[in-house]
This record gives sequence, C-alpha cells and structure tokens, in this order.
Amino acid sequence: MNMKNLKDIALVLFAVLAIIFASTTFFRGSSKYKYQIEELRKDNKRLQSQRDSIVKAGEAIQHRIDSLTAIETRLNGIIADKDVEIAKAKSNAQKSKAELDAMRTNLEKIRKQIEEAEKKPANREGEDLINSLKIKTRQ
Repeated sequence: MNMKNLKDIALVLFAVLAIIFASTTFFRGSSKYKYQIEELRKDNKRLQSQRDSIVKAGEAIQHRIDSLTAIETRLNGIIADKDVEIAKAKSNAQKSKAELDAMRTNLEKIRKQIEEAEKKPANREGEDLINSLKIKTRQ
C-alpha cells in the first residue's frame, strides 16, 4: 500500500470518528437543551401572562383615574357655584347690616325727638292751637 492511500484511509477514519463523536455529544446534550428550551418557553408564557395582567390592571387604573377626574371636575364646578353664592350672601348681609345700622340711627333720632317733645311740648298759638285741640277732641 501506498503512503497516500494510508493517509487517505486515516483521514477518512478520523472524519468518521469526528462525526460519530460530534453526533453522540449533540444527541446526548440535546435532551438537556430541550429541557432548557421548554423551561424558557414556560417562563415566556408566565411572563406574558404577568404582562397581560399588568396591562389589564393598568387599563382598570386608567379607567378609575378618568372616572375620578370627571367627578373632580363636576365637584369643582359645584364649589365654584357655591363660592359665588357665598359671595352674594356676604354682599347681601353687608347691605342688610348697613340698612339695619341706618334704621337704628334713625330710631334713636326719633326717640330723642319724642323725649324732647315730651319734655317740652310745642307752644301753639292761634290757629295752630285750635287745629290741635280739634284733632285731640275727635279722638
């Protein structure tokens, strides 16, 4: 045999052994990789489920925020209306107080006039005295 044939046979034998070694290693480890791939798929499904539940919770929270914002807007409008009513009531109260003070002042003046009239009756003479007596006698 020739050296070249021996080299060719050794090369073929080496290639066959390499293929056998690689395939056995691949197929032995493939069950391990399949298990890891299956675990990764399970983790992926679990994470997707968590993501979906978080998205739903976020949507529910956003809906609640929108609802509360609408309520807040409505209540702010009511508060503004009540503030206007309060301002009007304060204004009316101030006007009423001013009118009451004016009436009290006027009443005090009238009382003083009555007291003065009781202390010093009016001196009537002539026709004024006759008219005054006629009015008193009619009563």
